[in-house]
Amino acid sequence: MGDKNLHKGHRERIRKRFLDSGGVGFCEHELLEMLLFYCIPMSNTNETAHRLINQFGSIVNVLNSDRNEFVKIKGVSHACADFMRYFSDLCLEEKALDNDILISDKTIPAYFAEYFYSSAADICLLIAVDDNGHIHSRLSFNIENFLSGDINPRSFVSLFSNIRCNSAVIGINHNNRSIIPEQRDYMLTRSLIELLAPFSVKVEDVMILSNGSSFSMKKTGAFSFNCYDHE
Repeated sequence: MGDKNLHKGHRERIRKRFLDSGGVGFCEHELLEMLLFYCIPMSNTNETAHRLINQFGSIVNVLNSDRNEFVKIKGVSHACADFMRYFSDLCLEEKALDNDILISDKTIPAYFAEYFYSSAADICLLIAVDDNGHIHSRLSFNIENFLSGDINPRSFVSLFSNIRCNSAVIGINHNNRSIIPEQRDYMLTRSLIELLAPFSVKVEDVMILSNGSSFSMKKTGAFSFNCYDHE
């Protein structure tokens, strides 16, 4: 009974945090953990989520994994596999809407502003841009968790490793602070550029958002992206 109450309390805290933030700033294993609540009613889904991420590399890969491989992971069932596939199909429908957005100087600040609108967290949104200049996929994460090494780099690698995207745009939420770049914004930018370089992915710009205003690190010359251009 004690374990059940402990899990229940943990799940309620996760749900409240998700509702308060809209899921923005959650690590991949936390999002997966909460998703598993709805197909694994009693067990510790945190451990299961970590097993799935460790096996498949990212939440995207988990959702797109082969059903037979998925059920080999300790803690999941065929019913859970069916639920995840259904959820994956729903995500693909939403993704199709993003794919219609053409990246431009006008659309991308508005896209970031809308995404960060209800979030009070210090988060970053990394957008993969396809060869036609449209949004292909995206990944949000907590900035402090990334800089401290608490986020698995495989989450970022999987965003670009199996798709034809060679460009990325980064958005940083400053919440109610000034849009002027801070020291950690430079650290984050350098780290992401170096992380994506082996995949020939060029970071086109880094935009800082706060209170409806935006700051382009490329346009203002606040960061020398040319130093990181690929041959």
